[in-house]
This record gives sequence, structure tokens and C-alpha cells, in this order.
Amino acid sequence: MSRQNSRFTDRVIIKVLIGALVGIGICLTIFAFGGYDSQILENKMEFLVQILGSALLGVICNGGAVVYEIDSWGVTKATIIHYIASLVAFLIACVFLHWFPKEYFLPVIFAFTLIYIGIWLINFITWRNTIRQMNADLERMIRTEREGGEHL
Repeated sequence: MSRQNSRFTDRVIIKVLIGALVGIGICLTIFAFGGYDSQILENKMEFLVQILGSALLGVICNGGAVVYEIDSWGVTKATIIHYIASLVAFLIACVFLHWFPKEYFLPVIFAFTLIYIGIWLINFITWRNTIRQMNADLERMIRTEREGGEHL
């Protein structure tokens, strides 16, 4: 395996693990604040299904972010693909884990979309600022090198 493929695989594994942990964390937080039917807590198998389903959803949503690393795709295409994959996974989880009645699907899709846009904007602004800072540092290094001085 090439070094580049190995790094890509490492990033995917890290994203998958983080996604699973975030999914489990959100599920446990909802349980802690009484967001589930108390019968689920009494049935250990149902509780485990909820935890595993939440972990799987986290894996798909966070692990699916690898689409942003496909160089031939632009940010728009990667975002649309990631949004659709995340939404479909979320809706499937909603059905199989009985999170919402079916009549609430439109408001749930709307809320999911708003949250997705909010998270996307936070990430976009964070990365934009990081790139601006890196470019400023690079310009300063080039300017200093031209003047014959130390880099930093």
C-alpha cells in the first residue's frame, strides 16, 4: 500500500471512530435528559440497538466526510453528496429506531437541513480563517527570505 493510501485509510479510520463516539455520545445524552421512552431503558436489547444505531449513523455522517478529500470533486459536489448520504442515513435511522412518527418527517428533514447548514458554515468559516492565516504566514516567510532574514 502506498504511503498516500495509508494516510487516507488512517484518516477514514479516525473519522469512523470519531463518528461512532459522537453518535454514542449524542444517544447517551438524549437518554440522560429523558428524550427516550422509558421502556427502552428497561429492555437491554432495545437500549443496545439504539446505541449501535446511533453509532452507525455517526459513522456514516462523519466517515462520509471523506468525500471532501476526493480531489476531482469540488466542494459543492462533495457537500451535496455528503448531505444526501447523511440525510438518507438519518431518515433510515429514524424509521428503524422509531425516533419520530412518520407524520413528522417534513419538519425533521427541515430541522436536519438547518443543522447541517449550520455545521457546514462553522466548518467553512473555520477552514477559511485557517487558510487565510496559513497564506499570511507563507507570504511573511517569502518576504523575509527575499530580504535575507530568518523565517519566523
